[in-house]
Amino acid sequence: MGSSHLEQLAVFDDAATPSEITGVWGVYAVEEGWVAAPALQVLTGKEGAAAAAAHERWIQAKADASPKRVRLQGALPDAGVGIGLGEYVRVPGGLCDRRPLYESVDRCFRGKCHLRYVAAQGSWFIGDESHLGDALSSRQTGYLHVPNAMAWNPARISVKSRRRFGEKLASTIGVWMTLSRTPDGGWFEAPGLELVDVDAEIDYWKEKRQALTTMLCILSVALIPAALHLGRQMLIKWREARKAAARAQKVQDRRRQRRAVEMEVSRFAKSLGRQTQPTSASTQYPSQNMTKPKRGPAPPSM
Repeated sequence: MGSSHLEQLAVFDDAATPSEITGVWGVYAVEEGWVAAPALQVLTGKEGAAAAAAHERWIQAKADASPKRVRLQGALPDAGVGIGLGEYVRVPGGLCDRRPLYESVDRCFRGKCHLRYVAAQGSWFIGDESHLGDALSSRQTGYLHVPNAMAWNPARISVKSRRRFGEKLASTIGVWMTLSRTPDGGWFEAPGLELVDVDAEIDYWKEKRQALTTMLCILSVALIPAALHLGRQMLIKWREARKAAARAQKVQDRRRQRRAVEMEVSRFAKSLGRQTQPTSASTQYPSQNMTKPKRGPAPPSM
């Protein structure tokens, strides 16, 4: 039926037995009042037994499909009790009021905390083992609960969604309530709390990483030809640059050798010029005023 909170069912019919009812059932919802539910009918005998067995299988399948691990996290109001936050694991095969039963990983003040559904109140509830069978009418019952939340998946308790109920829409929104620390007790809203599916969170980040890895692989495959082309172009340019540098080096070496030869020739020419320098005029042309050297006696004639 999909209602957020059902109070009772009724049908106006004078049938002698429930199997003879032909009237249209009415469902009273807190938010919507009485709403017609023509799909409801009473089944008996083999047909009823088969429908009941199928319904049990459906409930168990929905319970098995619920999250295996959930985590209650967020901020509590100043007056709230901080017990109940943390991670919870689903009890295998455990059902409480036709909903999956969860047990806390860490111990609470009095033992293990349980996250369970309370059909009488249409709400999810967190409390320790001493309160597992109590109703929410007791002030000391539990530490946290969400009124008006019939979600099968507890991780969707605070999700803002509306489902069609008959011809109208029924809300499935719930806000966590926390027990006060004050002596008078009482419940306070804790909108800062949220219950998350731990496995779905892990799978979400795994999918993100896989998507990122896939994208990087696709980009790598798409960029390989461009990278190879760019690498070839860079290799060609590098080789041309090396050849140009080698030619420039050869030119510099030749210029250096030419300058060295020119300097050697210049030094050699300077050395030749010093050796072939002409004598002075007084040496080549003696002055007439200079006295001639005296001649000695002639050698005797033979």
